[in-house]
Amino acid sequence: MASGELGGQNPNDETPRLPEAFISYSQTDRDAVLRVAGSLHRLGLKVWLDSKELIAGDSIVEQLGRALERVDLYLVFLSRASLASAWVQHELNTALTMELRGGRPKVVPILLEKVDLPGSLISRLYIDASRSLEDAIEPIRRAISASGLPVEEIAKPGEEDREVWLASARFSLYADTVKEYGGLSADDSKREVKAEASTLLSQLRKKANGILLNFIPISAMSFDNPAFAFPNGQLSEAVVDRGGELVGSIGMRAILDVDVVNPDPELLERLVATTLKKTTLLKIGYQFTINPPIHNLPQKALEKLRNRYPILGWDPAAGAEVALNDATELTVMATPGSVGLQLGTTYSFQLADRVKEFDARDFLAWLLS
Repeated sequence: MASGELGGQNPNDETPRLPEAFISYSQTDRDAVLRVAGSLHRLGLKVWLDSKELIAGDSIVEQLGRALERVDLYLVFLSRASLASAWVQHELNTALTMELRGGRPKVVPILLEKVDLPGSLISRLYIDASRSLEDAIEPIRRAISASGLPVEEIAKPGEEDREVWLASARFSLYADTVKEYGGLSADDSKREVKAEASTLLSQLRKKANGILLNFIPISAMSFDNPAFAFPNGQLSEAVVDRGGELVGSIGMRAILDVDVVNPDPELLERLVATTLKKTTLLKIGYQFTINPPIHNLPQKALEKLRNRYPILGWDPAAGAEVALNDATELTVMATPGSVGLQLGTTYSFQLADRVKEFDARDFLAWLLS
């Protein structure tokens, strides 16, 4: 394929190459972006997600350049958070420079909020997704098509034929440090505890990679670029403090979220049934997309939840927390075009069994009925 050609065919393969999109965004906007990524995958795009911060060093910066060289589209999701991110700004400037020099990747700005465009995008057309993410999918499809890339149609069914699909799934893995600092009896320093947490994160990455490999063809992986090794999936990690065993002491918890875009439901069910019990799982989440949207779904969903379950908490941005039973809590976040479900338990060792007992699709069918 010529370096400036969009889409096209792999010279060593008779199968046309899937167009590829690199998505840049702030971690704050992750759930909204994953909903769009699920629709892009259904349009026939291979999606690469990135939400790093500019603290990773020169090697990551070099890997970013190599990642952008291989994609056809660069979609930057603009919000107050992403405009404040030095890493998003670096990615955007890199993509714009590459587009100016070689015609690709095609840079497409998408507004998640009503924000002022950065100076580098003032003269460029943008897609407004601030009112509804669902309404933005067709303009995104047209923008992709205008770039000369092959793209599938997503028909808009009628009310009686409404489509519901699993746009993404999230597995939150965790590991707690044995070492603790502070307090009267703790023997370890904060630096030693942090070093142990870093080691735990490395171990969690291995497990997270295994989860992703259940859903992603080996042929789709990029072995020469470890930082962006998985299309249609992403790892997000953090280290947080937690109360230690000793009075006044503090330990640390390593958390690694694995997001999979449009996972195969059968593979997901098999993974949950056979594998997750061997993994330290903190929470599991499902994000469903609804086409066409149900305009009053947030109110209807909250009413149904309140009539069946004790409401533990509610926030318009995070959704409702309900108690399924004494040990299991469920967070439900509904918008007109999506429903997000997140399952957690009082004690993390209970989660693998509870997940097997909870059928997300059955619950969603009840919520939408």
